[in-house]
Amino acid sequence: MPDQEKTEFIPFNAINEFMRSDFRAAVLQDVFLNLLGLADADRKNLERIFRKLVMIPGFRNSSMAPAGLKARSAAQAFEKKADFTGLVIQTWSRLHPNLARNVHALLASREWTMLPVDADRVKLPGFLTAWPPGETFDSINNQYRQMFPEDQYHSDDVCLMAVWVSGRLPVNTEPYGQDTYEEINV
Repeated sequence: MPDQEKTEFIPFNAINEFMRSDFRAAVLQDVFLNLLGLADADRKNLERIFRKLVMIPGFRNSSMAPAGLKARSAAQAFEKKADFTGLVIQTWSRLHPNLARNVHALLASREWTMLPVDADRVKLPGFLTAWPPGETFDSINNQYRQMFPEDQYHSDDVCLMAVWVSGRLPVNTEPYGQDTYEEINV
């Protein structure tokens, strides 16, 4: 069997190196405030892992705590536990389906290789580490504003969604090689 080039992934919690703490708190708050708007399976998955990872004083079952307290208490797990980070970001993306579709369309128009917008990205081992040459958060935000001027999403939301739907965190910007999701059984 010939040598095959390995595809490099980094864990989902590596996103914390790119996120401001106030934005991380806003994402967690958004997720925990809107749990009831999720499909039952998504909500139960998040509640199960949350209960396992996060202990909140005064609550035997941490999932029974108020949303704000859950969000504040989940910050450390979000920073340290890759599976929790991935599940939170996927949940957040499902709370914003229009943004996900728009960012996916934008990246597709720029010829990015991606999974379908509704794919379960949590099954992946993490993020790929390269973006196409010349791509930046600024270039993506600028084109997003041109393509969807009516959208009121903050640039942080657009950037996080770009990372999530592309499955790529721009750790290594060169080369954008041949690694594709077709090789990954999702």
